[in-house]
Amino acid sequence: MIKVGILHPGSAFYPEIVAYKSYLSSSGGIEVADFTDVRLACAYADVLFVLCGFFPFWRIPRSNVIVEYHSLSTGRFSVWKNLIKRVFNVRGEHYVFLSEKVRKNLFFLKSVSHSTRGMGFDQNLVDKYKKSDKDFDLVYSGSTGRPGVYDAIGKIAKLGLSIAVVGNSDKDACEFSSLSNGQISFFGRVSLEESYKIMARARFGLNFTPNVYPFNIQDSTKVIEYCALGLGVVTNKYEWVTCFEKSISAKFMNLEDVSSREQFEGFQFSCGAIDGYSWDKVIERSGIERRIRNLANFG
Repeated sequence: MIKVGILHPGSAFYPEIVAYKSYLSSSGGIEVADFTDVRLACAYADVLFVLCGFFPFWRIPRSNVIVEYHSLSTGRFSVWKNLIKRVFNVRGEHYVFLSEKVRKNLFFLKSVSHSTRGMGFDQNLVDKYKKSDKDFDLVYSGSTGRPGVYDAIGKIAKLGLSIAVVGNSDKDACEFSSLSNGQISFFGRVSLEESYKIMARARFGLNFTPNVYPFNIQDSTKVIEYCALGLGVVTNKYEWVTCFEKSISAKFMNLEDVSSREQFEGFQFSCGAIDGYSWDKVIERSGIERRIRNLANFG
């Protein structure tokens, strides 16, 4: 039995951990556990899978390490932060990047042993909740603390549409409710399954991602999940979402063009060819399982 230890900072929710555990454990001969403590992870694992974060290389002086970068640094001096990660972060025999753009922005050469693994959706939860009764016009799932999100939610609510808001927030439920006479139901941060359950109760999914680096080049998990659940997607325009919409032949409503609730009824939404984005298929395409077995057998 190969023991895979997933080491992560623990400061955020990682749906990919749930996905890795499910996929790898069901593939046969692999046991998976996740840790936030470096010593416990190293003691347990035949192959250590590090989700960065920042774990200095001198804290993990061992082999059989896979390092995953699922995002880029944000805020001021982000380029310098990325460079610091590249120089001082844990080293691996293999790397996993969200995309080739993430690899390039972290200063890794194309020749480094690596895979790309984008975000996905949970097929079991989609199957369980997709046909739920609709209690809301829209749902917004994700961080509400980013600039522009509060205004986007308020714009929709003022049209008389009901909105379910799921996720962590720097504004409390009372502030959201006050935007439009109780049109907004705030659920706060919930479990992965509960978030799917709430999203499936809406007809449309609202996405707002600031059109600034690095947010505008990184996968939006909620857009992928909205499509998988059959929700019509309403979003602002930026690089990743435009490319994604085209790649799956979907049709999303442009948030900037929304001015009345009647537009939602007349718009021809399409979720496109989303089946290939289930977590099982995303992880299978990445080849990560094969890398883990190779490291365990020959590391």
